[in-house]
Amino acid sequence: MFNFLRNLFSSDPEKKEKRRAEKEERARLRAQKKHNQRIASKQLLADEWHPVKFPYQATIFNIQQANKGYGSTCQISVRYIENEQYKDMIYLVNPKVKSFSFSNYHDIKPEDVADAPVFKDVWPKIEPYFTGKNVITYYANAHLRSLQATLKKNHIPESEMRFIDLYDYFCERHDSWKSLSLDSVAEKLDLDTFPSAQNPKDTLATITEILELMYKKRPGILRKLLGVKAKRK
Repeated sequence: MFNFLRNLFSSDPEKKEKRRAEKEERARLRAQKKHNQRIASKQLLADEWHPVKFPYQATIFNIQQANKGYGSTCQISVRYIENEQYKDMIYLVNPKVKSFSFSNYHDIKPEDVADAPVFKDVWPKIEPYFTGKNVITYYANAHLRSLQATLKKNHIPESEMRFIDLYDYFCERHDSWKSLSLDSVAEKLDLDTFPSAQNPKDTLATITEILELMYKKRPGILRKLLGVKAKRK
């Protein structure tokens, strides 16, 4: 027993170094696991189709910027709707910038995108859902402008698309509302979902719910926005 205890608390430099290295490795693995879980919560690279009460084609998208530069896209979220089904695609993007002054807003930090692809490698995966499609966002002055600036920064031609800004729709028809921010509109309409900069699926879901509501209560206006002709009876 005495020899066991002596060996256990031995000051042998080699054994101390081994214990230190093992401790550091365990800490590294814990940190790596935590980092991987954080990254996984901020992107969705493969999704299944889910049912939705919306019969038209629509591509909903949302962008987060690293800073005030419109070309500093660090996350792009896309929901593609077709045949009353949808699937989501959420990509972290390495914007190759030093400033992440918007991190407090969306909680995306430089280390989160250090190993992420650059936009020119992400765009081919999502471009089919933009070109020739009905592309919808809320507040184009931010999201469409960011997309256009990021395409230009990466020397990518801008796709032809039918663009719909739901913010413009609410400005035209509900200018008496105190606020037309997306969260205020969601509250005013008593939606089940609310947007979140830190959870892009919530933002995609909020815009989807608005489209479902328009299809139910304002079908004519919705068809006009989407360029869909009414079916003859």
